[in-house]
Amino acid sequence: MYNLSIYLLKSELASSDVIKSDAHTHTVSCAGLTDATVYLCDTTAHRPWWIHYLGLDEQVSQQMQGALLIVKVGDVSFAITFGQGYRLLNDFAYEYDFGLITSLNAIDPVKLKSVDSVQPTDAKRRRVQMPRDSKLDVFDVLRNESVLNRMSGLVRTEYANLFKTITGSCNARIATKTEVSQLPDLCAKLLDLYRSENYKTAFPALRNISPIRDPGLIKYLDSHLCGALHNHDESVALSIPEVIDYGQFSGVRFDAGRIYSMVVVDSMWESFGDSISSVTVERLRRHHQMALVDEEGSAIHGPYSLYKCLVWDCELDEKVYHLCDGLWYQIDAHYLQNLNRDIHNLFEDTSFPNNNKDCEADYNKLVAESGLGYLCLDKDLIYLDEGSIEPCDLFRVYEGKAEFVHVKIGVVSSRLSHLFNQGGNSIEMLLSDSNARDLFKQKIAEYGEDYITAIRNRESKIIFLIITNKNPIHKEKNIPLFSRISLRRMARMLDGMGVEVSVQFVKDEKVNSAKAKKRRARSSVSSPQS
Repeated sequence: MYNLSIYLLKSELASSDVIKSDAHTHTVSCAGLTDATVYLCDTTAHRPWWIHYLGLDEQVSQQMQGALLIVKVGDVSFAITFGQGYRLLNDFAYEYDFGLITSLNAIDPVKLKSVDSVQPTDAKRRRVQMPRDSKLDVFDVLRNESVLNRMSGLVRTEYANLFKTITGSCNARIATKTEVSQLPDLCAKLLDLYRSENYKTAFPALRNISPIRDPGLIKYLDSHLCGALHNHDESVALSIPEVIDYGQFSGVRFDAGRIYSMVVVDSMWESFGDSISSVTVERLRRHHQMALVDEEGSAIHGPYSLYKCLVWDCELDEKVYHLCDGLWYQIDAHYLQNLNRDIHNLFEDTSFPNNNKDCEADYNKLVAESGLGYLCLDKDLIYLDEGSIEPCDLFRVYEGKAEFVHVKIGVVSSRLSHLFNQGGNSIEMLLSDSNARDLFKQKIAEYGEDYITAIRNRESKIIFLIITNKNPIHKEKNIPLFSRISLRRMARMLDGMGVEVSVQFVKDEKVNSAKAKKRRARSSVSSPQS
């Protein structure tokens, strides 16, 4: 059984772009294949660092070994890597969705072994593995709130003669008995699987968020992405495009620039400086890179094409699109229509004062002093055995009902999803945990019996207050797609507990709030202690 890692190369790519320009290789022919090229790594053996560290005199050396095979199948080409050969391949040279789509079409839906997903709201990545064959819903992937980006499992019976297992992400990793002379036929079968849409029937939940393959549409979306970057759009986020080991992580570097302590978009803005206004997608794909580095500044993960590290969603021509891991996704129109309908009535006009403060804490104090009867409980935590919770930012009792207000400035997806989740989880704890309720009553007891009665009767309303310059008449369209999904999930949970939910927009009157602002980057680091 041979373990192969197969990439589908982009059809428009010149052969000279496949291999990294700084890679040291030489080419050889491959026995059994006439239309193929093998690139072998040319590396020099060196003494490993631990020889000196351990004070050893032994003559020990190590070097990177690997090969990359280019196989042509009709008018397309595949790269098959062996050992460390994948390091020779340019990050922009292959189709990012090839392995995932191929695996979705090949895997038996009830024989999954491992699933990787990313939550676009905060670029949270996770891998879930099961010891037995399982269906997708067993893997605890948040439905419609996560993008699937890697899958492993046993293949359907009709493909078992080609390969037994497959793991798909940007590449397809398969276990097969296929000999070298049969590789073109194997690649042709994989190409057929990649071009199939049968996965939409096998995994119907994935139809709501589907990858885009139309080159014209991708080009159109890329142009809008560039506009967002040029304007320092606050909705642009940054992500590491794979699950990694943070063991040696010391910082992140963009191109050959300084090292930053965290993988956040602020660092990218700082690294680019004014040159961000002229960046192009072509340069994002081919030239600009992000690498995670160790204490000495050496890359331990990556470098990745910077395009592959960007996360962004946008609404164009009444359709919603999302960029993640270098792939554009389109949201199913029917699903989007139902989503918007489900949350539309949650949005209400507000009586809260406009914001003229720099931060949420100052605004909360402003509201508490405005005569509306709200108490400021911002950062006033309740400590429980399970951990701490912040009941709300503002609290009052109005017409016998306890109002829990949670405040957030801006409509960045990660912040809003955190707002909805934090608010929902806090009130769930107050309603389900008597100890939490007792501690909360102690905080508000001095303000009168009405407050205590409202908590005792569990008549509650939660208000998510969003400070923004967006026009409130647009309601749900003011917030990003995945935040809408988070809101709907939380609203359904709260409705089941008898809690009323309201989302309100407060106008931001800060002088420069409507303008895109350059962010101040995190401090650079030279060691983990910096």
